[in-house]
Amino acid sequence: MSELLFTCGVLVIVVVGLLVMMQLLDFDLLARGTWRALLLLTCAGVTLWLLKALVLLILLCALVRLTRALLLALVTVLAILALAGLLRTLATRSSVSEHGKNHKGE
Repeated sequence: MSELLFTCGVLVIVVVGLLVMMQLLDFDLLARGTWRALLLLTCAGVTLWLLKALVLLILLCALVRLTRALLLALVTVLAILALAGLLRTLATRSSVSEHGKNHKGE
């Protein structure tokens, strides 16, 4: 996980450096954006820390429902794929048998 965060951080630094070098981004705008992002992350962290008991309860309930919904969606998709495969097989067999009958009759 730390390698992924490090890679993302390096990628962000490289992209921001390229934007500054191409003069698509100036330092004032970069500083204001960084300040806003840090302020937003700080506020989100404090809010989650204060409401962690409520948020954890809601997230656990949502996770249980989400796993059930994902399982149902997976079963539905697999059933649709099986039905599509069966219909395709039946269609190719019927077209082959019709095609064979037409050649025998000619």
